[in-house]
Amino acid sequence: MNQILKQKLQRWPRFFLFLVVLKRSPSWFWNKLGAWRQLVPYRWRRYPDVTFYGFHGDRVLRELVSEIIEEFRPTALVETGTHKTTTTLFLAKLASTRMPIYTCEISGPYFRESRWRLHKAPGVIIQQLSSPVFVNRLVKQKALGERPFFFLDAHSGGNVPLQEELRALSSLQQAIVIIDDFVVPERSDFGHDVYEYALGKVRSYDLEFISPALNAQHDYQVFFPQYTAQEAFGNNFINDGLRGYLVLLVNLRSELQRAHAAG
Repeated sequence: MNQILKQKLQRWPRFFLFLVVLKRSPSWFWNKLGAWRQLVPYRWRRYPDVTFYGFHGDRVLRELVSEIIEEFRPTALVETGTHKTTTTLFLAKLASTRMPIYTCEISGPYFRESRWRLHKAPGVIIQQLSSPVFVNRLVKQKALGERPFFFLDAHSGGNVPLQEELRALSSLQQAIVIIDDFVVPERSDFGHDVYEYALGKVRSYDLEFISPALNAQHDYQVFFPQYTAQEAFGNNFINDGLRGYLVLLVNLRSELQRAHAAG
């Protein structure tokens, strides 16, 4: 052991014991820290296992994303709203080095933390940009190939970029899109986001909201989740519970039929 570290351990044993306890604290404790969490160095923060907690901890959704990547062979993965990289790192494990992964985060603190967590993830490119600018730039640079996969999850804190994101990718001839926190018709057990569009008036992310941003010349196929919390989480307690989402296939009808025939 380094001599300087030995001296520090002798001088401040309680401080180092505090760091060890902090590192091993449960995730709910970190959530309670709030803004104080920013004072803790990244390497001492506790992060969930991405294998089990990516995509809200929903194992059915994780399996669906795995199947989409296996069946449709997307040419790039794009995530908007990196947050704390739990889903990003899960995607990185799935994709390995087969395809690039692009992710964006507009919040300064989350961006810096995510950049630190992703610095060893191969093929992951993170940028601090608003999601519409980010998606539009990738499309214009032709960086995504012929069939990109999008996970749109940048709508939080009063930020409502979803329509702009969809317009930015509407020129693509093929795409797979999952919109997170979406209303699942006739399934109130799936949570979803709402936003305030006027003082005291709110609305949800639903098909009526996104339809103006879709390309009328494209062939869209829409799918919603239809399963239970038991199937998604087993007996594990998940703070978020079930979260709704929409799967949107753009001009992929024949590819989906071939996948069903083969399966």
